[in-house]
Amino acid sequence: MLYRSTAPNPQDSKKDKKTMQSNKHIQGRYQALLRILSQFEVKDPSLVKGAVAFALKGIQHNLQDVRNVAYKCMSELYRLVGPNIR
Repeated sequence: MLYRSTAPNPQDSKKDKKTMQSNKHIQGRYQALLRILSQFEVKDPSLVKGAVAFALKGIQHNLQDVRNVAYKCMSELYRLVGPNIR
């Protein structure tokens, strides 16, 4: 095991949190979801429900690039599930 020799710096965690909420990071999460949806047959209702909720959140995002990928996720989900996506 690796142990930290000093206490964690509180400033580091703030930078990490800010990086996780950057637009590029958010866009990357939607691109990862799109890649998963396009490569695997996702049929589990709980997974589909979570993916739909996540994609809907992206459709409401302010940045157009994030919305575009979220729309692609929704279209891929519709392809997998069909009109029962409601």
